[in-house]
Amino acid sequence: MHNKRVLPATAFTLCCFAVSIGYCGSDAPKLGTAYPAAAISEQKLAQLTAGVSTKAQVQSLLGAPWRTVQYNDLDEVENEIWEYRGTDANGNYRIHIEFDHHDIVQIVGKIPDITPGGNGTSAKAAPNK
Repeated sequence: MHNKRVLPATAFTLCCFAVSIGYCGSDAPKLGTAYPAAAISEQKLAQLTAGVSTKAQVQSLLGAPWRTVQYNDLDEVENEIWEYRGTDANGNYRIHIEFDHHDIVQIVGKIPDITPGGNGTSAKAAPNK
C-alpha cells in the first residue's frame, strides 16, 4: 500500500528534476563553441551613453536581451542588468548593460568569453552625480 503512493511521487519528483536540469543548461552557451548570435557592431555600442540612454533606446537599438537580471534590496528595486550575446572575429562575447531604478543606462561593457589572462574589457560607466 505504501509503495503505491511513494512510486508516483518519486516519479513526479524525478521528472521535475530532469526538466529543471535541461532548462538551466539550455540558455548558457558553452565556452569555445559557436553561439548563434549576430555581432553587435561597435557603432551600435557607441550609440549607448552611460547616464543618458534609456531601456527603450537600448531595446530599439539592440532588440530583446539574451538574459535579464534584477538585483533587489529588501526595501526597493535596485539595478537591472540586460545581457546580449554575440560572436565576431575574436570569438564569443557578452554585452553587459546595467540600468538604474530610473531605467537609465549606468554601465555598458563588452566581455569576451575567452581572453588571454582572463581579463575583460573596460566598461563605460555613468559619471558620478
